[in-house]
Amino acid sequence: MGFINKLFGQKSEKENIVQNNSEEIKLKTLKSIYPYFKQFMPYSGDSIELPTDFNDFDNSKVYHHPSIKPIIKEICEDLNCLYAIDNEYGYEIIQEDKLAELQLSNDELHEIALSNFRQLISTNMKAHGDTNGIMFTVNGNLEAGLVLVDGIWEQLQNQIGEEVVIAVPSRDVIVATGKSNRSMIDNFSQKAKTILEGGDHPLSKNWFVWRNKKWELFEPIVK
Repeated sequence: MGFINKLFGQKSEKENIVQNNSEEIKLKTLKSIYPYFKQFMPYSGDSIELPTDFNDFDNSKVYHHPSIKPIIKEICEDLNCLYAIDNEYGYEIIQEDKLAELQLSNDELHEIALSNFRQLISTNMKAHGDTNGIMFTVNGNLEAGLVLVDGIWEQLQNQIGEEVVIAVPSRDVIVATGKSNRSMIDNFSQKAKTILEGGDHPLSKNWFVWRNKKWELFEPIVK
């Protein structure tokens, strides 16, 4: 029986190495997942399939491609959270097929990404300014993910003494102030327009207010 087990009942050393390597790769991948914000328009009935010949591309139309299926968590209006793997080449947006490969649900993916992000900001996040107006920095790529960290906005709301409003005109730019600070809101709106029109990673065209532990639309940046 021992001989039979050796032949058929136990994994070979090579199989064990392959399995261990696979598990290590998966663990490394899971530790590299972060919330990632970018402008993205989900498929709708108003969009058409991307043409195979780019000579037929029309800038006035909205296109979609059936193979592009990122995981999206809608936050508010044009503020949408995607998920990305931080690898040596940059950020790889997680698609539905990758989620299946990792054997994760959407909720599990979100919790893993948020946990990794919390660890990152515990040492990397900096706040510039004061309660009149604060700009947050993290690493130049993931700043917009701060909208997911409730504790930041609850604490800031207590410090300011009124509801907090934020603008996220780019994935690496996030600014907060009190909702009644009209001069700050108007002043930054002008800067945000420039970012939206000429920035490398434009994101949201709106101001949002932290209310009842969630984000709601406050007013547009571009009026």
